[in-house]
Amino acid sequence: STMDSHWYNQYLRPMQFIKESRVNFRDLDLSYLVYENYEKYIIDIFKDKSKFVGIFPRDTAHIFSQLDDPDTKQYGNLLLIAYHGWNWKSIATKIGVLETQRTKH
Repeated sequence: STMDSHWYNQYLRPMQFIKESRVNFRDLDLSYLVYENYEKYIIDIFKDKSKFVGIFPRDTAHIFSQLDDPDTKQYGNLLLIAYHGWNWKSIATKIGVLETQRTKH
């Protein structure tokens, strides 16, 4: 997975497996990762939950301003940023995840 040590320590390290459940880790419901649910979950994010912010690097200033100080009234809680995979390093550095070409998402 693409993450840095801060992200890992904040989100993954505290997870505890709940023996009775295939999809719950502490307070996180990971049922969207179940194969049968995943495609619908991703479509719902693009269709109903995320708002298009711009294309990187063309709209860099606007995209980075939204990452620094999000306008949740205009864009909600999920930002949709289009980019070519070779530009991943700049975005990854800004949001604090690994600068890898492996996943590009």
